[in-house]
Amino acid sequence: GYMYSIEQQAKLAARTGLRILRGEPANLIPITANRSNPFIFDHLALQRYGIGLSELPAKSIVKNRQYSIWESYRFLIIAGCAVIVLLTLLVLFLVILTKRLNISRQALSKLNTDLEALVQERTADLINTNHYLEDEIDERKRVQAEREKVVAELQGALAKVMQLEGILPICSFCKKIRDQLSGTGPGRRGREGFVTPPSKLRSPPWLMCPGKT
Repeated sequence: GYMYSIEQQAKLAARTGLRILRGEPANLIPITANRSNPFIFDHLALQRYGIGLSELPAKSIVKNRQYSIWESYRFLIIAGCAVIVLLTLLVLFLVILTKRLNISRQALSKLNTDLEALVQERTADLINTNHYLEDEIDERKRVQAEREKVVAELQGALAKVMQLEGILPICSFCKKIRDQLSGTGPGRRGREGFVTPPSKLRSPPWLMCPGKT
């Protein structure tokens, strides 16, 4: 209730003493009558009787006040809640980032698989093309060898023909044996009669038909 406050009296006495210590004459200091005694209440008694602090008179002094957890640790609770919210947001961000990273890894793995399959396919195509080219080169070599063989055989046959032309009396104009045209000579004696020693083939008339000389 409305009680005498020793604290207020002590504050007034202390102020008066300081004025005296500063050199102010004591007889000039007026006597102060403190009529502002406050209302003093015990918080435990208020709680026991169910009286709220808002129902007390203004400027009342509450002794043995029992603070609630919110009143005692309000700033710590606010800071803790803020930290929890920040950590929750960070966890959500990390979860989203991890999910996106997993999606990117899966896409990269699929891309690597497709790329490996494409490389294997291209490698198989190159191997097949290489085999085809090797077969083509071998075939061309074989054809070239056969062609060279045929050319060599033709050259040999041509050499033999040239040799026979030098031995047999063949007309250089009509390409016939001379004695076949005249009806006489070695043609009647068989093939041996056409053989003439090379020493006797130096004269051009031997290589011409009668009447061509």
